[in-house]
Amino acid sequence: MGGNKLLKSAVKQTEIKTDIKSALNCLPVKLTRKQQLFCQEYLANGYNATQAAIKAGYSKKTAYSIGQRLLKHVEVKAELERNTQATQKKFEYTKEEHFKELEELKLAAKKTGALAAAVKAAELKGKLCGLYIEKQEVMLKEPQKFIFELKK
Repeated sequence: MGGNKLLKSAVKQTEIKTDIKSALNCLPVKLTRKQQLFCQEYLANGYNATQAAIKAGYSKKTAYSIGQRLLKHVEVKAELERNTQATQKKFEYTKEEHFKELEELKLAAKKTGALAAAVKAAELKGKLCGLYIEKQEVMLKEPQKFIFELKK
């Protein structure tokens, strides 16, 4: 019976965390200019809170602690979550879209007589489909040969 109570408690905590996360997305975000800059820099430069704080105009001496504090700030969290979701949607690029674009490039290259570009587009389409396996030989000082196959 004790384990059952723990399980129910864990489920409730999970539900609460999920509700908080969805509530964060609905909050009106009121950030200072520096906090907005911090969010932009944090997302644009590899999720480094210290560097983002410095670039946003915070002191270099306290940038580490300020960056960590900002990441725990409710409104900053909400803004980062919103921007992350928007960025992910913006950069979704499917295999089909890529294949279609390569086909268009190949046709345009053929039309203009740029055969090397057409061949390259066709090659990239093949790689996208997994038709090619790249092999590279690596020579070491020892008399042994190793062959590596790179599969994508």
